[in-house]
Amino acid sequence: MSDKSPTAHGTQLRRLAFSSTPYTDATKLQVNTERIPRPMNSFMLWAKEERPRVRTQYPEYNNAQISQILGMEWKAMPTERKMVYQKRATELRKFHSLEFPSYKYRPRKRMPKAPKLEGFRSFPADPNRRLETTAVRPPVCHPSSATCGILLERQQRLV
Repeated sequence: MSDKSPTAHGTQLRRLAFSSTPYTDATKLQVNTERIPRPMNSFMLWAKEERPRVRTQYPEYNNAQISQILGMEWKAMPTERKMVYQKRATELRKFHSLEFPSYKYRPRKRMPKAPKLEGFRSFPADPNRRLETTAVRPPVCHPSSATCGILLERQQRLV
């Protein structure tokens, strides 16, 4: 959309409301049929517009570094400017519910990863050399981690 005036934006959104895929049309997403995407929040909408500018400004930065810059810019942005994106996110959420009426956000609990045994490599870097051992470091445990004690016991048995 070349004209970014509020009236042109509103007209486009009203037109999209009659589409069978209003959210996908508005966000220009390519939807994977196996998984319904989460509706974009205000930051994601803004970052989607601003990422190309930051990428050209810092071509040597990777995506994680660009995301950090975008996050700092978003935090420094005045509330009035953020409100534009918050209103747009609210409208897009409505379109999302029209296009995906059965969608419900269901966060999945992440399964704890088994700690890597740093004492041994699975294969030598050079096939002519023997496997080397390195110092074994204890796993990083957080007080709320239920498996922390088990991991520490296992590691102590290995040493």
